[in-house]
Amino acid sequence: MLSLLKMILAILLVTTLAIIGWNNTQSVALTLPLVRKAPFVMPLAIAMLYSYLAGLLTFAVVHLFQDLKLRTQISRLRKENRKVSEELHQLRSITLEDLPVNDDAVSGGATSR
Repeated sequence: MLSLLKMILAILLVTTLAIIGWNNTQSVALTLPLVRKAPFVMPLAIAMLYSYLAGLLTFAVVHLFQDLKLRTQISRLRKENRKVSEELHQLRSITLEDLPVNDDAVSGGATSR
């Protein structure tokens, strides 16, 4: 059922984009000073497609850096978690005989004068 819904939505999206592209056939002149001095002359639908692809590429690059940052943080936290778990395991396995004896603890903390 869900795959049928996804397919219907995909068909509607492609159809909508095709209609928008078909209705926007007038030419536009785009000037990109960093790339070229002369303007690019192209149909509006192609200019819209290029704008969309540029935004998609920008999002992908930003998302890639954010993903790498989060993966590094997860790796660091897993390493720290592993270290704390090992320490906890060592503390749980200590017997009472292995504990260091503190003189204050044996005398009850009271000092004689």
